[in-house]
Amino acid sequence: TASKLNNTLKVTKELKKKMNYSSVEVNPENFIKNELKDYTLETGVIKLLVEYCKNDITKIGIFCRYHKQKNYERFAKVVKMLKDAGYVLQVDWYGNKKEEIGGNNIDYLHFKELVESYCIDDVIYLNNHIKNVSDMMPKYDAICVPSLYEGWSNTISEGICCGRPMLVGDVSDNGRMVKHQENGFLFNPKDEGSMYDALAKFLMTTYTERVLMGEKSRQLANELFHADRFVNSYISLIENSDHEKNDITSRMS
Repeated sequence: TASKLNNTLKVTKELKKKMNYSSVEVNPENFIKNELKDYTLETGVIKLLVEYCKNDITKIGIFCRYHKQKNYERFAKVVKMLKDAGYVLQVDWYGNKKEEIGGNNIDYLHFKELVESYCIDDVIYLNNHIKNVSDMMPKYDAICVPSLYEGWSNTISEGICCGRPMLVGDVSDNGRMVKHQENGFLFNPKDEGSMYDALAKFLMTTYTERVLMGEKSRQLANELFHADRFVNSYISLIENSDHEKNDITSRMS
């Protein structure tokens, strides 16, 4: 609890400094008991994230291959930045540690070296791949997809179906499933500052805000993956295909 308090106060002071707030005196006992709801400052009020502080740690799940395309190098740097700034989080990354033809995955080994060299092995935990992804996702406060590029992401699809807040790169079709500041945060996966800001903003959200993000994810999933929508889209695809064939035939005749 003391470690959690110290880290949270460090983040609060950093935030206050960026916003040009005056110094804040904190009563640790009241803070730990969640009795202190906000601190009045000379230039305004910061509402401390009391609900967030009730949890020991914010847990983020990543279900991606160990591959450079998944952007693990930049992600590791950002996690180090967050830890150094005093944010408290745990990241569980699930991927295949072995190559298909046998032997260790080179990217997994490189990622492991980065985690150890950055001294963030108490934050990022590298796990082997799992099959029951949808069973694991609800255990996390958020699902992250830091990939440099994606097709239609299965991980994001499963994440919003599970009603999880999402932290994803703003690439490909990701923006169709994740609405910035509604059911999560989008970031530029090639920009460490952008990724840092997105993760930091989520880490500073309250429990209530996270619940609302999760509900929005589920709402978007229902809209995107509703059975009637799939049927209508399939019918449209077939009709468009028939029209194209007829156009080609008419031009050739």
